[in-house]
Amino acid sequence: MANQILIKNTMQEMKDLSANEVAWLQGTYPVYSGVKLLGYYKQGDTPEPIMYYLSSTDPGPEDGGSVIATGGIKLIHNFVGNVNVLYFGAKGVETGGQPPHPDDYPYLQNALNYCAGKGKCISLPGRKFYTSKTLSIPHDSLGGGIVSEQGSNSYVKSCIELMASSTDLYTIRNYSQGTTFKDVAIRGRSVSIANSVAILFKRVDEYPNSGDPWKDDLENNIDAVIQGCDFGNAETHLEFWGRQVTIKHNTFSGGHNAMLFKQFNTLGKYGGSARGYRIWNNFFHSFDSGNANRENFALINNKTIDGYGFDIVGNFSDSFNTFFMGNLVNSLVTGNLDYTLLGYFIKAGNIINSNITSNNVDHAQRYSDTGTNPPYNSKGAVQADRIDKTIVSNNNFTTSSGASILSEGVTNSKIQGNIFNRWGVATVAPVACIVLDSSANTGSKSYGNEIDGNTFYNSLKVGGYLLESGTFDTNNFWGNGNRIRLESQATLTALFNTPNFKLSQSVSFRRNLIAGENIGDANQDTFSISGLYNITNDTIAASIIGLPIGAAVAGTLKVEVANLYATRYYMPFRSSGNENIYIQKISNNIAGEWLTVITSKNEAQVDAVGVVKQSGAVADVTSPNATDLPTALTLANELKKQFNLKLASDRSSGQQA
Repeated sequence: MANQILIKNTMQEMKDLSANEVAWLQGTYPVYSGVKLLGYYKQGDTPEPIMYYLSSTDPGPEDGGSVIATGGIKLIHNFVGNVNVLYFGAKGVETGGQPPHPDDYPYLQNALNYCAGKGKCISLPGRKFYTSKTLSIPHDSLGGGIVSEQGSNSYVKSCIELMASSTDLYTIRNYSQGTTFKDVAIRGRSVSIANSVAILFKRVDEYPNSGDPWKDDLENNIDAVIQGCDFGNAETHLEFWGRQVTIKHNTFSGGHNAMLFKQFNTLGKYGGSARGYRIWNNFFHSFDSGNANRENFALINNKTIDGYGFDIVGNFSDSFNTFFMGNLVNSLVTGNLDYTLLGYFIKAGNIINSNITSNNVDHAQRYSDTGTNPPYNSKGAVQADRIDKTIVSNNNFTTSSGASILSEGVTNSKIQGNIFNRWGVATVAPVACIVLDSSANTGSKSYGNEIDGNTFYNSLKVGGYLLESGTFDTNNFWGNGNRIRLESQATLTALFNTPNFKLSQSVSFRRNLIAGENIGDANQDTFSISGLYNITNDTIAASIIGLPIGAAVAGTLKVEVANLYATRYYMPFRSSGNENIYIQKISNNIAGEWLTVITSKNEAQVDAVGVVKQSGAVADVTSPNATDLPTALTLANELKKQFNLKLASDRSSGQQA
């Protein structure tokens, strides 16, 4: 009878072994080599039958899955690979299950404890598991974590949810390094409960300061991977006290913060700041900060002193919340699509040595100048106290109530190739699209920047402008190749709203295109750019951009289209008592047409009459070539007559000095 297998249908049957069955498992020549368990609560309710064997040493206390105490002996099973929680007694609720739901806390926690230090994850089948208490992943459970047995393509994703009656704030508390969460839905206690968190990651205040900054730095690394998960029903979905995490292909729904980075102790080379977070291809849905200003929370909220090495790439949001809040250092924000944004795209204290590129940011567009509908309090695109050595390029920033880019100081940075559309929504006073220096901090300076190749169009407030600078230092400043496109009847009161701006201090201000959109119909639409005094009185700058010198302080450079064929540019002359000066170019390029300067836009014959008239025609000389003295005298007299006629015509036309 040796080497037979004792078979039990349920875990309870295995725990109720008879004295004879216990004896037959023991001895020098046991009758049974082990116990085969066919199910936990009933036969077939686990993925497969598993074998338990008599332990020759004390394996520790019973945990309901790997160690079973019965009849004075202990039976053990060593799981290979990840551990399905059904083997530890967890039941879960399958689709359609009605409350009351079973509390799976002890079974899930026992499974997590078993995986500690073994590099194993607990595995969840495609059902929802309720827990009455916070689940904890033990310290140093290297490589542990939670994965879904169903996989990310499953219609029913495995889920862990903290019961609403729980007083615990965290669904899962993770103290482990190198933890994996994959293809699992995790629900917190409640969005309305302040500080409720789906998963807490914490690697701080648990280790003494060894005095070795590199060692302490490594001990503060979380090194977690969070992939393909679905988070919801918590004020904050992920809270981090540590560094080095990959967060990719997850869905975050509801709540206030999708992820929150907290300042921890000063152990390690870099202190307690967030660092090394790779946030890739996540979906943020239906977040709201819960207040009108949308400034208390953010999808990605860094509350540490600095944020080193954030890699925020390819994420999609259709939430109202600010996308990123906090300091950015040596970071990349690229390829993100933020739709129906109400807060800021990036709201920071400092943005240093970073790259914000190729993002598509579309603020919510409900606004009303008449007040019929309350405006959405949409914010700007990139706003910071300081921007230094940073590139903001090739972004599409659409619809914001304030400035698209605002900083109290911008230094050695580039703002290039962006599209700025519809700024100044729902504001009373006109605003600038870009503010390089806030008047609130007059001690800050902006210098060494390049603003090149951007497109500005459709400012919604008459009197809006492009660039404001309170204490702007123009040294090493470029402003080349920008496109300034305005709607019909739109007005910019100033290109640059500063009294001390001198373009001649800049290296160049060239190839900027100022053009009207939908200009040129029969309605004689006009648009204007006024407040050009500083530019037009700067002789070097004026020659660079081709504007005449001497415009009045309140002068206006206007472009008027009288019909489909002619375009007139005109500017009031500085001296009082003179007519306005108009420069007309016939746009259909008729051969022989002139670029005409005229003194009145009502002048009838603008192609022939102006400040400088075309000289009158002079008849050809008809006298024959001289062959003797009489014909020579006749020819000389006729040439003299025609030459005097030519001089008189030139004097009359104004072509002689």
